Amino acid sequence: MKIVLVLAALVAVSVAAPQGFVSTPIPVLQFDESRDEFGQFALTYRTGNGITVTREGSLKPTADGKDHVLIQSGSQTYESPNGEKITETWTADENGYIVEGDHIPKASSA
Repeated sequence: MKIVLVLAALVAVSVAAPQGFVSTPIPVLQFDESRDEFGQFALTYRTGNGITVTREGSLKPTADGKDHVLIQSGSQTYESPNGEKITETWTADENGYIVEGDHIPKASSA
């Protein structure tokens, strides 16, 4: 009985595996990163398929001035499946995560 269960499991795994999928590595064309001893940073990279990412983090004093918090901002540019160039910019700070881009629907002002 155990052999039948093991064989059934092996058949299920082989059927579920992707068939004919070949992954082509995407080269990283540029990668720049800088950090300081306080945890602040800047990062930029660009890939062979047209993706560009920038990201930076800086320390901001807390409201009571007793500590610091790391706030971040950045952007990414990539091509959508229909060939449209998409650019998003974002911030992550005490106001939460806010992202903007022409492809993101805007709230109506009505």
